[in-house]
Amino acid sequence: MAQQNDLRFHFDTGAIGHVLVAGTELARETAENHARTAPAAPNTDLFHPDPGAPFTGPVTRTGARTESTAKTAALYAADTMKLGERWEINAGLRWDRFDVDFKSVAADGGVAPFERTDEMVSWRAGLIHKPRPNGSFYLAAGTSFNPSAASLCGSTSTT
Repeated sequence: MAQQNDLRFHFDTGAIGHVLVAGTELARETAENHARTAPAAPNTDLFHPDPGAPFTGPVTRTGARTESTAKTAALYAADTMKLGERWEINAGLRWDRFDVDFKSVAADGGVAPFERTDEMVSWRAGLIHKPRPNGSFYLAAGTSFNPSAASLCGSTSTT
């Protein structure tokens, strides 16, 4: 589940035209992964596989699993400044808070919990030159991070 709200403002400061976008983002992400066992897959020729080769036996859960819930909150603002017909500068800041609760449940019922909260400010900046109406050159730099609860559940162990 995610909720994003944007506000967009157009204004001028002297000869510089601005398009300012500011907003918030709230998200909640859950993931669950169950460990499974299965018999070995049938041998096949890589260059001439047999799609009719039987796969015998069931895929069964072992009882081990991982569960995670992540909550994200963010505030951001970005401004695009138009300097005449051929030049633009853009700059932005974003603050993120990422809070995750994770637990690994072993097949015997033992639980290994893990909690973590991260906060980070990221930024971006760019310079755009438009020598023609149908083309542009740009130089940009920035930082970012993209945490995800789903990546925590890729394994059924706390490691």
